[in-house]
Amino acid sequence: MLVSYNWLKEYVNIDVSPQELAHRLTMAGLEVSSFKCVGEEFEGIKVAQIEEISRHPNADKLSLCQIYDGKDKFRVVCGAKNMKTGDKVAFAPVGTKLPNGLKIKASKIRGIVSEGMLCSQEELKLEEKSTGIMILPSETETGKDLAQALNLKDYVLELDLTPNRADCFSVIGIAREVAALFNTTFSLPPVEVEESEEDLNKFVNVIIEAPDLCPRYTARYVSNVKIRPSPLWMRRRLELSGIRSINNVVDVTNYILLEWGQPMHAFDYSRLDQGRIIVKKAAKGDKFFTLDGKERILDEETLMICDASKYIAIGGIMGGLDTEVTEETEAVLLESAYFNPQNIRFTSRKLGIKTESSSRFEKGINVETVITALNRAARLIAKLANGKVAKGVVDAYPNPIPGPPKVEFRPRKANLILGTEIPAEKMVGYLERLGIEVEAKDEETCLTAIPSHRGDLREEIDLIEEIARIHGYDKIPVTLPEMMVAADEGKPTFNLENKARSVLTDNGFFEIITYSFISPESIEVLKIPENHPFRRYIPIANPLSREQSIMRTTLLPGLLMTVAKNHNYKNMNLKLFELGKVFYQKEKSSLPTEKFMLGGVICGLR
Repeated sequence: MLVSYNWLKEYVNIDVSPQELAHRLTMAGLEVSSFKCVGEEFEGIKVAQIEEISRHPNADKLSLCQIYDGKDKFRVVCGAKNMKTGDKVAFAPVGTKLPNGLKIKASKIRGIVSEGMLCSQEELKLEEKSTGIMILPSETETGKDLAQALNLKDYVLELDLTPNRADCFSVIGIAREVAALFNTTFSLPPVEVEESEEDLNKFVNVIIEAPDLCPRYTARYVSNVKIRPSPLWMRRRLELSGIRSINNVVDVTNYILLEWGQPMHAFDYSRLDQGRIIVKKAAKGDKFFTLDGKERILDEETLMICDASKYIAIGGIMGGLDTEVTEETEAVLLESAYFNPQNIRFTSRKLGIKTESSSRFEKGINVETVITALNRAARLIAKLANGKVAKGVVDAYPNPIPGPPKVEFRPRKANLILGTEIPAEKMVGYLERLGIEVEAKDEETCLTAIPSHRGDLREEIDLIEEIARIHGYDKIPVTLPEMMVAADEGKPTFNLENKARSVLTDNGFFEIITYSFISPESIEVLKIPENHPFRRYIPIANPLSREQSIMRTTLLPGLLMTVAKNHNYKNMNLKLFELGKVFYQKEKSSLPTEKFMLGGVICGLR
């Protein structure tokens, strides 16, 4: 996961370098595999003000702009028409190298020397296309470096997170961890929504027909939206996180996915039949076109989001072409839901679709913040798209999911396992910094209430690991455990095995080790009778492939396969042996028979 250092600092009060932050996160089990500085490509570009615009004496389509950068004045020839006197602009003086690779030189244009360049967002690589120069907010300080004025300089941390830490697949989740590690304050972004007088129930009706696959589905209705590009700050954060900007409404849903870890979807309301949402399983063999333009073949285990007459999205994975938000969209239905992680994982793999949304749902999101994230999205759409948010929220939650269980915690046992002498009060402080409520049960035991975002904490040993993380693995002393070592005669055949290996290797044999799992076809090619013991093989309940679907009854398939592979590489003269177990099926109710066998093969020149 990619995390912006500047974005992180909005929610947690820290004053450490990105390098120190990366080290502390890694020491706490959230490995930062790399981090990079971005924004250095804007070096030398200044915020300047246009003091005067006049017509170029030798070209009707060019203008002469008098520019002030807070210290000096410059004359710049410009072909754009979207600026006016008093505008703040991005000015690249002579000698500056732009992000697109262009180096600014003093040049004579139609007889007039231009002492720099007024830059467009396209030239600064902040947009794919732009029609004029970049006009900055009027309150931007003249003379300031552009990267500093627009907060373009940043550090991006790449975290290799383990699947059990679903809470950390968001900026807020990482910020919460950082606050606990540095024992500092942590705050959440505002989620209050200014609602209109229109009642949501007039527009939206949600029915869940598969509550086992979709326990909770929430929605809001936003009208009067104006689809346009997102502001620079949002586009920049999405880009640094590896997500392409599309438009202000779709970008908000992706922004919430990154900020809260809550995947969302926005439907064009005008394309929904009767404003109805039905969550149900698909019919086997049905077809559906997803947003990537591909046709998907569904089955009865695929969870679909539908309106009154058609499929509109694959639940938790990807929306459909028919209801996507476009420039013509005027009202949207915002979806925020919780889907069964196992079903999302199964469907994603089966359909071959891996999205930012599915990767979070399959790890398990926080069901308690579904509405919080929905409100945050509605607030941003109202602000960035001039939307009017209808009064109320649809919250279909037929069978509430029970919260995490209360877990007993014993500080003495934690010290015993960790080999530390951390005071009990300090351990309680560590847990409380993680949002875990702790109350004394008796002199030796505490009772802890696990917050809903930490679904990975289920047992006492999990809490002990949290103590170790927050205390710091590097602060735990390295000791060797005390143990009694009893004499062990070893297995009876140990000496015999060693003697067999010595005899064979002394005679030029090489030992090989092959898989205990083989293919049924490897038994068939031996041409053995139907009632032969080699055919009493044991099938694997969940094989990785057909080639490894049964337990071997003989060492011959592995030996012969090794010979075949060597022959493919023109290695014809071989003397090989293997010592290993084979397995025979007995009665179905009893364990299989295991035998330790020796097999060998010789081929080629003697």
